[in-house]
Amino acid sequence: MNKYFFNLIFLFTPIFIFCKLQFECLALDDRNTFLFHSSEDGITTRNTPETSLFYGKMYDETPEVQAISFRPEHLIYNRNSECVFIQNRFGIFVYMQNENAVRALPNIPNFLSGEEYSIYDLCKITISPNGRYLLYKKAVSPTRADIFLYDLASSQPALIINAADRCPGETVAKWSPDSSHFIYQKNNKIYYFSIANYSQNRQLEESWRFIANAKLANGEWTDDNRFIWAEKEAIWECDTASFAAKSIYSNYLQQGKATALLPYPFQQQSHRLFFFHESSQMLLVRNNGAAMLFNPNTPLKSSAYLQLGINMRVKKAEMNRNGSGAILVKILENGKFGNALFIIKSNMFVPLSEKLNSEPPQINDFTLHDGTLLISTSDGAIALNIETDEIVWQTKQKEVRKILPITTGHLLFAKDAAWLRNRNGDLQPLFLCSAPNAGISENSTPIITDAEGNIWEIDVNTCMIKQLSSYQGKIITEPRNFKARLLTREIKKSFYQNVVCFKETSNGKQIDVIKEGKLNYTLYQPEIKGDLHFKAGEKYEIALMFDCLRSGEGIFEIAEALNRYKVCANFFLNGDFIRNSPVLTREISLLDAEICNLFDNNINFSGDAYTIDKTFIRQGLSCAEENYFAVTGKNFAPYWHSPSFIYNTSIVQYGLDSGYKFVSYQLDSMDWIDKNDRNVNSRYYMNNEKLILRLLQNLKPSQTVLFSTGFNGTERDEWLFEDIGTILCEMQRSGYTFSYVSSILNRYRR
Repeated sequence: MNKYFFNLIFLFTPIFIFCKLQFECLALDDRNTFLFHSSEDGITTRNTPETSLFYGKMYDETPEVQAISFRPEHLIYNRNSECVFIQNRFGIFVYMQNENAVRALPNIPNFLSGEEYSIYDLCKITISPNGRYLLYKKAVSPTRADIFLYDLASSQPALIINAADRCPGETVAKWSPDSSHFIYQKNNKIYYFSIANYSQNRQLEESWRFIANAKLANGEWTDDNRFIWAEKEAIWECDTASFAAKSIYSNYLQQGKATALLPYPFQQQSHRLFFFHESSQMLLVRNNGAAMLFNPNTPLKSSAYLQLGINMRVKKAEMNRNGSGAILVKILENGKFGNALFIIKSNMFVPLSEKLNSEPPQINDFTLHDGTLLISTSDGAIALNIETDEIVWQTKQKEVRKILPITTGHLLFAKDAAWLRNRNGDLQPLFLCSAPNAGISENSTPIITDAEGNIWEIDVNTCMIKQLSSYQGKIITEPRNFKARLLTREIKKSFYQNVVCFKETSNGKQIDVIKEGKLNYTLYQPEIKGDLHFKAGEKYEIALMFDCLRSGEGIFEIAEALNRYKVCANFFLNGDFIRNSPVLTREISLLDAEICNLFDNNINFSGDAYTIDKTFIRQGLSCAEENYFAVTGKNFAPYWHSPSFIYNTSIVQYGLDSGYKFVSYQLDSMDWIDKNDRNVNSRYYMNNEKLILRLLQNLKPSQTVLFSTGFNGTERDEWLFEDIGTILCEMQRSGYTFSYVSSILNRYRR
């Protein structure tokens, strides 16, 4: 495939959209006790900025700071110790029921100890079923992370696995029910790790512990210590009892054995397996768009089937022992993302609205517990008995985001606070999840006023909150006292906007309270000296170009990442794509993007099958334009490029005569190369990790970067759009901002 460059000048107002982390100082009293909070915009999964509250005190010249609000992004309940582990981007915290207190887990890197704040989706911690160990990851590259084994008894971590797959948003590993082994992923393969062998310092070499060419997300443990996964055309299983023997004789024996045939070849990248060990059933999700309940012991024709739209993705699935359950589906509709919940009952998928006989509020999450479906919504929490369709209980707490069943009841994590709903139905406030408005009382206690006017007091020793009927004393809401100020210092490095400082007004001495986190690994930042296109003092500004040719399997992932990280981009649509995917075309038209013309057909301009004259160019551009208008009621932005970027002076001029300026790219992602294409040198076919590193190492300010949005008839082992979030995170981490192609042409092209 031939691709060329062409640069043009066009006037347009530049737009900068990016995620950011910044802090705001709230209060400083005469004892040098202070409050400040964070604002995280375009980083978490929420469209609005999230806040976290911090409390501290200056001792001589040494600040002591602690988090006093704990927004949960991942939760684990350990029944053995009755502790709730809360993971967010500032660290890992534990709520201890017996002490009624929240503490930061000691000796684990966190933001307050100077570690880098992650804009990636978290690698979810996991705890052994016996409650002894915790596993966490620490990133060492954009695609790699080390795995640490944390002993909860001694509070000591140990590095046990180097350079595993980073897998943002996925769990670190999966523990066997007896806590003797766990399975982890590296190089898109899964391996086992033996705790007993590690304790005795006789762990086998990693290559001997290989299990399968599969992704960790597509495997699960059974109750009797068998690990089951999908690979190629079958369901496979292995068990802990034979791990060691089969490893030693790996030249003759493989870890797994096939136990059932799948109805179709399983692709690790685009298919997903959910295994429900209690019911021994499976949910197979094909190409992220069709879900099927699968039981190898029943006829295929009797399996329940749910056809999802190309604008939908299965995000979560759970099932009870009796076969009832639920799946959470994320939907891109009218340019916005939302969730839908389907109930699994009597081997059928039923929308939640049919069970409630009304349209449910915005659904945030769900979990199953003792046959009850616990639903977190924007209007509160709903507990639904799946068998009887009756609402067991319901609360009206504002914006419940997660529900966690514990021995004494249920923990409801709302936007502002965590609540305990005990078995009698009473609600007890526990601790804050966020606090945009706060001050300090006369005795240096944090006082919170929420949006409803409620007043809360925080015990800084336990982080528990208590509601006050009223407060008559003085509340300090100024970040200064008679001898010092609490202020922010702008840094504008990467996605960091500022840091918090304590300044003594008498001598001007300034002490950092919150420092810029040290980097886990080196940033990919360009050497811009001598770059003629880059103006001194400008930001690292780039534009993303997404070509929509024939299919759009990656549009959902791309749109989700752009929306999540507040990134603008350009989409180039041709007539074939518009005709094949009108639903996706409408959704693309509603994104924060410039939508441009990619001609009507994906034909070869360099061949002799067509006469490439003015009429041909005008008709091709006009036909694609009319198709786009018919589907969306909108017009293209006045930019285009030819199929494969083939051009000459005449082609460019013909486009100008039709009202379109020709656009080229400066950096090709090379995600379009077919692994079986003999016309392309085999060294240009790379897996996602190599493609990502190549992009980052070659990226420079003012470039336009080209990506594909679908399979487009090519065959690859991995698709780069599946990791578009990783690419956007790393670009922003390196300090890049994003603009439309029109802005790049205006600002940097001659």
